[in-house]
Amino acid sequence: MRILLIPIIAILTACAGSPSPSAPNNDAEALRNAGVQAAANENFAFAKENLSRSAEMGYYTAQVELAYLLESSPTPVQDPEQAYVWYSVVIAREGSDTKFAKEGIARVSSKLDQQALKDAGAKAAEYVEKYGQKI
Repeated sequence: MRILLIPIIAILTACAGSPSPSAPNNDAEALRNAGVQAAANENFAFAKENLSRSAEMGYYTAQVELAYLLESSPTPVQDPEQAYVWYSVVIAREGSDTKFAKEGIARVSSKLDQQALKDAGAKAAEYVEKYGQKI
């Protein structure tokens, strides 16, 4: 009995804390790729999880894709306020998707009331400072 428990404990320990058996842990590009694949398979919650982790590492492409995912996915993943925040990060970085992000901000702004816009603007300033650096 003891011999069987040791391999089982080792397996459980190795899997503990892992968001998914197929999700990479600390590689921004791999996280982004897993997020895009999940979105293509309509697993929007898993896509959000992986794109968020990659975006928070400063991966520009993931930031753009996360903003769009938060704008266009079905509920409960859809979050116009968070989309506004991530589009703001993209705009601040002045990359190749700046025009797209400005158009996205215009779209999501129309869905937010004045208080939500104010909150999103404050959070956007924080996110630009925190996640607006290139990796």
